[in-house]
Amino acid sequence: MTIAAHNSAVGCHNVSMNRMILTTVGVSTLTNDGWKPDQKRPELAWLVNKLKENPKEASAELRVLELLEIQPGDEVSLLHTATAEGELAAKALQAYLKAKDVVCECVKIGALAGTAGAMRNGGLRALAEEILERAETARKRGLEPVLNFNGGYKTQTATAMAVAAAEGVPCYYSHETFGELVEIPTLPLTWDRKFFSAAEPVLDLLLDPVEQCEFEAALETLQPELQNRVRRIAVSEDGLVMLSPLVWSAYGRHRKAEQQTALMPVKLSARAAKELKDSGSSRKRFDALIRKAAMKDGSTEWETKNACPDLLFGPKGRVDEHIAFSKAHGTVTIAAMWTSNTGYKDEIDGKAGLSARDHPGEEDWRPSPDA
Repeated sequence: MTIAAHNSAVGCHNVSMNRMILTTVGVSTLTNDGWKPDQKRPELAWLVNKLKENPKEASAELRVLELLEIQPGDEVSLLHTATAEGELAAKALQAYLKAKDVVCECVKIGALAGTAGAMRNGGLRALAEEILERAETARKRGLEPVLNFNGGYKTQTATAMAVAAAEGVPCYYSHETFGELVEIPTLPLTWDRKFFSAAEPVLDLLLDPVEQCEFEAALETLQPELQNRVRRIAVSEDGLVMLSPLVWSAYGRHRKAEQQTALMPVKLSARAAKELKDSGSSRKRFDALIRKAAMKDGSTEWETKNACPDLLFGPKGRVDEHIAFSKAHGTVTIAAMWTSNTGYKDEIDGKAGLSARDHPGEEDWRPSPDA
């Protein structure tokens, strides 16, 4: 393993920082020497010796790690499948790297088991989660996250590269024919924030796999054009529906950005304060709606009602939770809340009487700890 000085490192974006090199692991360590799936797996010590003899030819993963010129202080995470072959390959790489004094750990992606189904959306999303979590941890520790996606099944490497590149993580591979280090540019992706905000109740539901019937029922709460868009970004696997790995990561960034957005001060009317206190399982959703109402850049989720011209209502659609609020003098005042779409429609449609004047702010809004 080549050890380079910081100022001469190859493929390092920030030469003043050490790197966390996230490495997808396949089975080239086994197959490059002729092993086939129907044969007995080779011994660990034998594989390590093969890696020592010619690391670049024996392993797709080491081909890039050699070209990246691992430096003292760099760390390597070997992301491998939950298969005996994947674990064996990762352990062989770990043993080789540790013998070179490289800080290295094996990370098993439990959902990436040895079946075609596991290599689809559920397993790939587990891989995406691991990459994003480790990239975030690396940055908090002052390390630059880097992806080496030279090893692994094609679905693994494609997902890993797309998610990492969209997150701003430098991605590297090296084709065995050319032997040069190739960097994939980060992806300057922008997502439709208005769509994410409008479809939030269903997208939140799809952060974890749900039954098809639950998904269909949730879709009915959205406007028809939103329903079609959500269907296009949802994926189905074994009767369960979830967000695709790339959309899952993008939506996660959207949610994080919203949480970091500056908010206007929020007051609750006496009615809204009681309704929030009694909201039960709807509390988290109400906190999210209040946060959106308090954003300075506004939202397309809100609408006015002829009978209540001084209030904004939302969100649009047939969801259960709704709020009514006003904005004045730099403050948002929540006038009322509803936990039932039917109750909301019965009180608001065609009726006068609900006004900001009659529901002044009386206490500060404090989001629940898990909001």
